[in-house]
Amino acid sequence: MTDKGLSIRMLTPLEYWRLQGFRDSDYQSAVDAGASPNQLYKMAGNSIAVPVVEHIFRAMFINKTWIRAPTLSRFAEAWPENEPSPSPN
Repeated sequence: MTDKGLSIRMLTPLEYWRLQGFRDSDYQSAVDAGASPNQLYKMAGNSIAVPVVEHIFRAMFINKTWIRAPTLSRFAEAWPENEPSPSPN
């Protein structure tokens, strides 16, 4: 594949904050507090995506649609009879 003079631009700190689900006013508050662009990137990268957490909590506590963890008995039922069980190492 050949390069046709296309380049990839880096996202701005504001775009990072938006991807994480923060409002522009939250970003502006951090800028007004004197955070440098590098600090803004780091803050966005160390955060948790708010819409994702909201969706997970809504499913778990409001809609009660979380998926139950499989039990060991389900694994044992699915294991082929002719193969030995794996060692616990």
